[in-house]
Amino acid sequence: MKKLNVPLLVFHSLGALFFIFSFQKFRGLYYLDVFELATRVGISNFVNNSSKYGYTIADVAHFTLVTGLTNLIAILFAFVVSLFICIKRKYSIFNSIVVLLLMLVLIRIDILKWIMIDRIPGYFIRNLFALFLVGGLVFLFMGIVMFTSKRLNRIVAKYNKNGASG
Repeated sequence: MKKLNVPLLVFHSLGALFFIFSFQKFRGLYYLDVFELATRVGISNFVNNSSKYGYTIADVAHFTLVTGLTNLIAILFAFVVSLFICIKRKYSIFNSIVVLLLMLVLIRIDILKWIMIDRIPGYFIRNLFALFLVGGLVFLFMGIVMFTSKRLNRIVAKYNKNGASG
């Protein structure tokens, strides 16, 4: 077993990012009423006057907690998928651990707010329900492709076969 497989790290990290974006969009379906209200009245106005709109501080705190947990659940899901693939193809599980740690660091330093790709569906879809549903499905599909594409897997296998390790 080789140690680090750079193409695998890149593809699985991208897949994990797409899963994070997907899970965030699907979370929006659950909180559709909150997003519609915050869009209409403004986020700061909604948070500062949540009781005026029928939401308690506990509701806002719950929403904030679920937002953070959504990212963590997506990262753990990507880790399990990556781990399964590494075990099945006899790659080092260290690759999956590196992807997990990288994603946790990216979430911790809040780098996802600088990545604009998750906003692309918003340029084409104005209805929030459709935006969250279509965006979630598109990003889920892209994440699955990053993990399962035969073309990408051939690149990973070729890198592994050539004895390149870190």
